[in-house]
Amino acid sequence: MMATYAIMSLDLNNMVNTAKIPAFTKKIFSTYSQDVTYHNDLHGADVMQVAYYMLRKGGLESTLKLSKIHMLSFLLAAVCHDLGHDGFTNSYHVNFITKRAID
Repeated sequence: MMATYAIMSLDLNNMVNTAKIPAFTKKIFSTYSQDVTYHNDLHGADVMQVAYYMLRKGGLESTLKLSKIHMLSFLLAAVCHDLGHDGFTNSYHVNFITKRAID
């Protein structure tokens, strides 16, 4: 699993219990709704992969002089950014709330 590899590659042995990382990333992916067409676990993995690439190959890690905890936070934010997304757009939610306020 890419998420596990990305986190493990940060060499966090002294900061987190690395034995728990595979179960943790599996829990993240299982939390995404499978009924949502786009904002699902695959999208979370894609965003995390791009974040990892930006850190390691794009030079973000060295340019910003990021610590391991910053990189871990960046990757976790990337993979979790759409957890609980219901698949509807912002416009849908604004219209729904506006309609309820008027009614």
